[in-house]
Amino acid sequence: MEFEIVSKESIKPSSPTPPELRHLSPSLFDAPIPCHYVECVFFYHNNESSAGGRRRSHSEELKESLSEVLTHYYPFAGRLIDGASVECNDAGATFTEANLRCPMSDVTKNDEIWKLLCPGDGTEINPILSVQLTRFQCGGEAICVFLSHKISDLVTFATFMNDWASIARNHRGHHELLPVSPQFNASSFFPPGRESCPLVREQRRDHIVVKRFAFESPKIAALKAMVSEKVENPTRTQLLSALIYKAAVISTGGLGKQPLPPSSLLQMVNIRKRVVPPLPEALKGNIITFFVVPLQEEVELWEVVRDMKRNFEEFCDKYPKNYEAVEWCSLHKLYMEESFGRMAQNFYLCSSWCNVGLYEVDFGWGKPAWITMPDIIRRNSIGLMDAKDGEGMEAVVCLDKEVMAVFEKNQELLSFGCLKS
Repeated sequence: MEFEIVSKESIKPSSPTPPELRHLSPSLFDAPIPCHYVECVFFYHNNESSAGGRRRSHSEELKESLSEVLTHYYPFAGRLIDGASVECNDAGATFTEANLRCPMSDVTKNDEIWKLLCPGDGTEINPILSVQLTRFQCGGEAICVFLSHKISDLVTFATFMNDWASIARNHRGHHELLPVSPQFNASSFFPPGRESCPLVREQRRDHIVVKRFAFESPKIAALKAMVSEKVENPTRTQLLSALIYKAAVISTGGLGKQPLPPSSLLQMVNIRKRVVPPLPEALKGNIITFFVVPLQEEVELWEVVRDMKRNFEEFCDKYPKNYEAVEWCSLHKLYMEESFGRMAQNFYLCSSWCNVGLYEVDFGWGKPAWITMPDIIRRNSIGLMDAKDGEGMEAVVCLDKEVMAVFEKNQELLSFGCLKS
């Protein structure tokens, strides 16, 4: 398996950012986010092999359309300063082009490949946006994108990717409507407080393992039918996050830590559509927060789902629906402080990447064959994603090595899902 970096360059916006937009202040939700990246890999089959070959290299098309979309998403071409504010100075996004001499199917068989697909190790503060295009020996390609979580949540990331792809398709003569210009003024809706609690404590990455689990639609339906006997209409995300959370906590107990260690799950929430009145559709940035699900002892799965559903509903009734109250930002800051004060030392972070249109990211040569997160994620983290069929789901789980060895054999987990890689 040979790996070669072909080129690495900085892609700047096709038009300069106006002086009045040169500084982006953090919002209430940006401030507590650590300097991590939203990280995603898009795999594409070779759908354009023909006697005539490709009209232009995908690399050229991606760079040209990236330059154009950065004119709209100008903060992504800037640089973080003081770990919070953004200097929108058109410094550019990093674009790396690489070749990997192995078939794309080897990705799920060789853990070392994941590191080669990434444009960095995820610890950098700048650049805000990094992209790597990797060509496989079979003709397939992977596009790995790192976008700073300090100024973007998953919804913003997904919108950016689809807008970028839309511009690329227009360059191929598809004549689609260009994306609406995004708004980066979240701080005017959610001004930051004087101080902020870190949403996630910085964690060491040594001795952690990443595994991917697949959950087919019939299995999810069976899980829902079982839990619905006790809990009314749970969502797919609630079911799988509760299943994985419970299995992870029990696996920690399986290491001889009896009774089970008190644990907490931080479940991320996109509040865009939960705020009353609704926020502008074009508003971008981090419009997310979290609620906490404690687990003090071993319980039935339906009880975890019940607590998750109840805590979520209580959170939504108290905060997003009252966001125009004068004291809302102060109340939310107090909520965060109280939540962290009650949070157990053994905590997990779960985010859902479902229903945001990532499988629609088509640059003109077809939709992705597979989308996943690379291995550069954090300890005790759970990422839920749609399967390609839109009905099944996949989970990317990151745990301590010894905990994962117990977790991946959990019978309740394996009765509804299977290990993918």
